[in-house]
Amino acid sequence: MYTGADGLMLPSLAAGTSGSVSGNANVFPELFCGLYSAFQVGDWARALTLQRQINQVRRILRDGLHPAFFKAALAYRGIKGGRVRSPMRELTQEERAELVASLKELVPGLS
Repeated sequence: MYTGADGLMLPSLAAGTSGSVSGNANVFPELFCGLYSAFQVGDWARALTLQRQINQVRRILRDGLHPAFFKAALAYRGIKGGRVRSPMRELTQEERAELVASLKELVPGLS
């Protein structure tokens, strides 16, 4: 069994799931892989720290409700994701600046 709720990845692993299916992991795979690895070796402190960072990613990326945030975050990380399709809209310059500032605050030096 797998979880699809990023905010419940650590508790789900603790309850016996085998892993997670995550959209947010496409943007920040190192957080999700790190949490899984930490859980596997019993490093609960590290796993909890990563779960908290994942929860911040969920907030910053609007938990997938607006794909333009995903695409902008991917672009920030150097991965071209293209544009969103109509009827969705691109992010405003202000939204993009806020997104980048939030990502820099989440993991300083991350790109």
